[in-house]
Amino acid sequence: MRKDNMPKNNKVNPTRRTNDNIELLQRLKGLIMELKAIYEKTMGTNIQKEVMEISKTTQKILQCLIDGNDDNNEVSKHRLFIEYYLPELVGILKQYATIKELNIAGESATKSVARIESFIPKARSAFSRILEDVAIRDSVSTEADIQIMIGELERNGFL
Repeated sequence: MRKDNMPKNNKVNPTRRTNDNIELLQRLKGLIMELKAIYEKTMGTNIQKEVMEISKTTQKILQCLIDGNDDNNEVSKHRLFIEYYLPELVGILKQYATIKELNIAGESATKSVARIESFIPKARSAFSRILEDVAIRDSVSTEADIQIMIGELERNGFL
């Protein structure tokens, strides 16, 4: 942050979210609720822990997007996650839960379950990387802000 951009009275003016981004965040909240419901349906299955981790990670992603300083850019940047990756994963998990709940034992169902069980750890890993991307926003900007602040503190005799 340059000196002329320093907030007055220690208050930061939050950026306003667009209606589109508010809708995306609402959609993300709804998908998180669906993940929690799916978790309940996967109790006792091979992917139960993975589903819980995905749910927690997704909740953290939502929190980071809500807390972000550059709200509109961060939400828009992760539109693919909100509009495609997460809804697709929720659909896959619903299919898994249905197969398990109905105890479907045909060859096709067995292959689907095995494929989903091998995919879910990969999805969890990818979602963790997305969280990292959201949480560690612009490290170059953060580094510049730190250097400017150190310079100001030194200039004013505090360091």
